[in-house]
Amino acid sequence: MQTTLISADFSDAYTDTCINRLQESIKMIGQLLGFPFHEIDVMVKLVSLVFTNCFFYTPLGLYRQTRGMPMGDYSSRDSLDIDLSCSEYDIVSEMSEITSLKLFTRLVDDVSIILQGGFHDVKKMIKTMADFYPNMPLNVQISFGYSRFLDLHIYNMDPGNNDAQYQLCNILAYKEISSFCYTPEFSNIHYKYKYAIVPISLHLVHTRNFLQEDIDNHLYFMSKILEHRMQNPAEVRKKTTKYFKKKHCKNLRTQTKARNNDNAISLL
Repeated sequence: MQTTLISADFSDAYTDTCINRLQESIKMIGQLLGFPFHEIDVMVKLVSLVFTNCFFYTPLGLYRQTRGMPMGDYSSRDSLDIDLSCSEYDIVSEMSEITSLKLFTRLVDDVSIILQGGFHDVKKMIKTMADFYPNMPLNVQISFGYSRFLDLHIYNMDPGNNDAQYQLCNILAYKEISSFCYTPEFSNIHYKYKYAIVPISLHLVHTRNFLQEDIDNHLYFMSKILEHRMQNPAEVRKKTTKYFKKKHCKNLRTQTKARNNDNAISLL
């Protein structure tokens, strides 16, 4: 049975996002999750308030963004995820009868799909994505042996025996230039900037995940990325230790303050 690896990414996903479509997606997902009408209405109005009042400054003056969403903001990323998730609800529903679909995953604007079946299923998948995804450029790559998703190389490898089934495996990708704020050890930029990515990434991991299992997986993945990007392991460990000591001290201060508040309340 033929295994097909599909990778796809959206071009200009943030600037091509339609605010009206995003509001409709919020209504749909809110209804599916059983949110009260007034809460859905507030979210829809907040989208309009936030994304119609984005300004940026240039040497020629102050401008208001009139298209899409600004990049680099949590609200933009989460809103894009809501919009695309609404499309994927329809895509997965449409493809539910196709047994060859083994994996469909996405992170922000990068998509990875694995199919095991005939090429007619591949064509159906691409057509379904074109029908239900937003009207923005989607770059699609199809391969029978290799695909790339985020920081992973995905291979469909021959096991080297008489077994006809190939095996999927992945290894960490190396990117010379990356939005992960990659700065090599041999760079002549200031030391503090070179390793600033460590506490920043640790902070993001702990603020965007609630389950300890997810936190541990992200921390392991981050350490492998830094290791493969020619960072000094000793300096990475030093920054990591400093971050956790600081976090521990902050938690102790918070607990002490909470106990003091409880004692004060009990005396009233």
